Amino acid sequence: MKNIFLICALFLVSLSKAQPYNFAISQANYQPLANATSLNQTLAWDDPVFVVDPGFPVQIYQQTYNVLYLNGLGGWVNYQESPLGFQPWSILMGLDITDRGYDFSNSQANNTPGSSESALSYKTEGQAPNRILKIEFQNVGFYDEGASDNVFTDFANFQFWFYEAGGILEVRFGNSSISNPESSFSGEVGAFYLLSPDFDAEEGISNSYYQSLTGNAQTATIASQTDINNLTFTEGIAAANTVYRFIPSGNGISAFKKALDEQGIYPTLARDVVNLPQVAFDKAQVLSANGSLVASFETGTTAIDVSQWPQGAYWISFLKGDEVYSQKFVKQ
Repeated sequence: MKNIFLICALFLVSLSKAQPYNFAISQANYQPLANATSLNQTLAWDDPVFVVDPGFPVQIYQQTYNVLYLNGLGGWVNYQESPLGFQPWSILMGLDITDRGYDFSNSQANNTPGSSESALSYKTEGQAPNRILKIEFQNVGFYDEGASDNVFTDFANFQFWFYEAGGILEVRFGNSSISNPESSFSGEVGAFYLLSPDFDAEEGISNSYYQSLTGNAQTATIASQTDINNLTFTEGIAAANTVYRFIPSGNGISAFKKALDEQGIYPTLARDVVNLPQVAFDKAQVLSANGSLVASFETGTTAIDVSQWPQGAYWISFLKGDEVYSQKFVKQ
């Protein structure tokens, strides 16, 4: 097994009071990229290092970058040519992924065109100032599973989206199959997702903090940490059509989120009806505890009837433009 992170030797200090990213989960149909630019050029890969030109300046921690670098174990993104020294990192899929066509018994075979079974590609869509860079990881395998007997059973599909407007980051999940979690998750319960403004990947230290996700992959939450020994993993990886959205918090709370904070949904322990805040939004979605889409509705809806819903926890996400705000209630 590889040392995924340098991993548990890291210690991060001086936690900033400001949280740079808010986090929300929603649902959207997963669409594979069409007519995208290949990164691996049909060659099998492991621990890829690729340069991606988004076609617009990407905003990360109030800075802009004209290129992105896929480094480390596949789902690690940094923004400077050298991965050394303190710099921003966006680890948007903390699993040791590899090409399902990678031949562990014959390394020369991996240099043969057509050897890849796991395409890596990217595409920028839209018009300025609303372009989106999309990076796709198609049918990827997991190193520890393949290295054990040169056979891959498990696989995953996902995309990273980088928004020109607002500096938003997303992870969009396609179909996956994990029948050997012990090997595919390298002995952990699932994946980790880590964002840091000044992480030194070689030395394993940071001048400030990192944020990571915790809890069930379908209902994960974000938390700030200083000590890498407290690094959290999600339980499993999210189901197809799940979207993880990381939204820069900016310099304050928007009027939209402030209004939702002040009004809120009620009651949060409900038997029959949940009343919605009278705030204009583009759409809203209700997700169950396992991340399934239960209901969606447009602005102007004042209440939802939950009388026939199964008991349990639910999350309502209100979407307006690039903003997402979620609140929880429990059906009794």
